[in-house]
Amino acid sequence: MRRGLLRVTPSAATTESIDEVWHRLDDVVVGGMFVSPASAVKPSAALEDAAAAMMMESEEVVPVVDAEHLVGLLSWNRVMAASVGEAP
Repeated sequence: MRRGLLRVTPSAATTESIDEVWHRLDDVVVGGMFVSPASAVKPSAALEDAAAAMMMESEEVVPVVDAEHLVGLLSWNRVMAASVGEAP
């Protein structure tokens, strides 16, 4: 992954080098960055209800949970694809 990200350079708005940015990222763990979802949906939920929850919470992804177990993630892109008749 780092190899792919090495092509990305810091914004012109910063004076940091790519090495300085990487050094800072090396000190960050995922646990400090993620946001707990405000809502989750069941696999049996209507897509309309899932979309409404996503819009209400301004979420681009909502976890799909069955009996307290994560079974997948529903993205806004999938919702939009279904709305125009594209199969998953």
